[in-house]
Amino acid sequence: MPYFKKSPMKGKYLKKFSFVKPGYLTFIALFVAIILIFPSYFELQKNKEEIYRLLNEFSASLIYTISVNSSNTILSEQEIDNLLTNHLLGVARTVKRLDSISVLTDEDLEKIARESDVYRINIFDKKGTRIISNMSFDTVRKTEHKKQESDDYIMNIIEGKDTEIIIGLKEAKYESGNRFAVAVSRAVNKGGVIVVNVDADSFVKFKNEIGFRKLIVDVSKLNGIVYVVLQDEEDLLAANKVSVNVTEINKDEFLKIAYNSDSIYTRVIEYYDEKVFEAVKTLKIEGEKIGLLRAAISMEEVTSLEGRMLRRILIITGILVVIAIIVLGLAISSQNYRILSGEYEKIKIFTGNILDNISYAVITIDNNENIKIFNKNAGLFFGVEKQKVIGKNIYEIFKDKFSPVTDLFKDKQPVNNKELEIEKPDGNVSIVNVSSSVIFTEKNEIDSFTIVLNDITDLKILENQIKQQEKSVAMGELAAGVAHEIKNPLNSINMIAQRYQKEFGEMLKSEDFEKMNNVLRAESERVNRIVNQFLEFAKPSKLNYDSVSVTGFVNDAISVFAVEMKLKGIRINVDIEKEKQINIDYEKFKQVFVNILKNSIEAVEKNGEISVIYKTKRNLNIFEITDNGQGIPVENLNKIFDLYFSTKKNGTGLGLPISQHIIFQHKGKIFVRSQKEQGTKFVIEIP
Repeated sequence: MPYFKKSPMKGKYLKKFSFVKPGYLTFIALFVAIILIFPSYFELQKNKEEIYRLLNEFSASLIYTISVNSSNTILSEQEIDNLLTNHLLGVARTVKRLDSISVLTDEDLEKIARESDVYRINIFDKKGTRIISNMSFDTVRKTEHKKQESDDYIMNIIEGKDTEIIIGLKEAKYESGNRFAVAVSRAVNKGGVIVVNVDADSFVKFKNEIGFRKLIVDVSKLNGIVYVVLQDEEDLLAANKVSVNVTEINKDEFLKIAYNSDSIYTRVIEYYDEKVFEAVKTLKIEGEKIGLLRAAISMEEVTSLEGRMLRRILIITGILVVIAIIVLGLAISSQNYRILSGEYEKIKIFTGNILDNISYAVITIDNNENIKIFNKNAGLFFGVEKQKVIGKNIYEIFKDKFSPVTDLFKDKQPVNNKELEIEKPDGNVSIVNVSSSVIFTEKNEIDSFTIVLNDITDLKILENQIKQQEKSVAMGELAAGVAHEIKNPLNSINMIAQRYQKEFGEMLKSEDFEKMNNVLRAESERVNRIVNQFLEFAKPSKLNYDSVSVTGFVNDAISVFAVEMKLKGIRINVDIEKEKQINIDYEKFKQVFVNILKNSIEAVEKNGEISVIYKTKRNLNIFEITDNGQGIPVENLNKIFDLYFSTKKNGTGLGLPISQHIIFQHKGKIFVRSQKEQGTKFVIEIP
């Protein structure tokens, strides 16, 4: 029998609710209804506030956009007017210059008009009578025009009040259409006026298509726009339609405030028995106030939306009340289910937390080879995000990468503590311990397949370090014993050689004796130095820590080989991540660098390259010394730190073992990576 059927808590719960009467349920339902209505009301108010906020933002954005575009449009119109004016003035001045030096004819003006792309060039005398025109082909009209008196602006120039006048846009006198004209005075010796104009119909049409009024009309076509107007303190300057009737600025305090400010103001007003949301802003062009821009948005949709929201909330509230009653009836039967679901979620979260916090990478796929579980450490190990792989096919994610792992998924065979080498996305090779398991369905079909990977790279490195240290200690003890056994007789031999030289050197005066005695003493000294190195390796002296500059230390070590590197043409590259003071035994650590650099210099060919890199990572100081020399054969890689091991003709096999010993004294580690003919990299890590 299932556990939850025996639950005393459930029995107690049923007992409590078995005496609930319909009247109580009705009271509870009403109570729930009241509780639900209040949040619904507040939600309605909040939604209304949000709608008005959005409406305010939209209207402010609209009026700002209209303001900016209006400024740009008006400035564009002014620029076009200026260009046209300058062109006509240029033509008029040219005619004036030619008129001053010769007598122009109608044909001359016709040629100038054609080449200058102007419609009409007229020259008037001192009396204001037209005497020359480019329209000579129309004799009747010309004769008729000559009899006409000129306009006021011509008389102003004749009377000397102005020398140049921009007439601008005007309606043609004797023909249909519009003209854009300018007038300049003739030369002093002749007197009169030169008037130049162009056919402005296309110009007017162009301005109507892109001008300010067109902008207002286009904006007003947007859905919900009631009106867009520009007005000053005296009059309505522009509107999207003729029938617009808006309040004057001087009669509205709100408009007065807005007119005297650069800010955008909004309000809700009545317009022809309709609520509109109005935004207003002062329009300025190059600092000059033009007028007040007003744009009104219909609130019909907003009002309709508010009504719909109210009805919807009332309906939802009613539904919720009904649901509440139903829920009360179902509460008894669902209690245990909720408890069970809660426990399940706790277990799920707990299991997920365990999976994400264990140090192993865990991957589970289903029978369709889609990823079901991919914990945090799996993401870190394989360089992919957990959220991006769940539900994806394992081969789609890994593709051709990580073949040792994908082979396990293909085989779907349980393995236990199998060691694999996997190349990670950063290019480093990790050693992992892999175990896998299969879960079958009741039909004995594979339901899921799980692998667990434990990265044991650091453990393997530590094992090698421990083995190396043990070997180093053993060899050190051996070296100490041998050194002590050799040192005493060696001292005796050296003393005898010195005594022979002192007592018999003068007496024998033999060149052979002198030579043999010197060789004996030199070899004794050499053996003594080797013995001292053995003793240093076996019983290293205590470290003398000091605060040392990384840059200074590296440069000092490199300078030891400056001459040798120059002779071989070796390039050395130094890359220090950041200047730092580190605590080391300067002399001993320098000995390490000198030993490694010496090996690198001997390994590289002429014109070779050596790099020294310093960086920090997780409270570690890391030095990398890399060369592009001949590399170390694979079979020798595990021997280079062994005492007496050397592939050099005159090598003692003590340099690297002593260097390793010094690194160990600094509580650090030393690694080497090398490939034959591709170079060698030494990595030193110290705290």
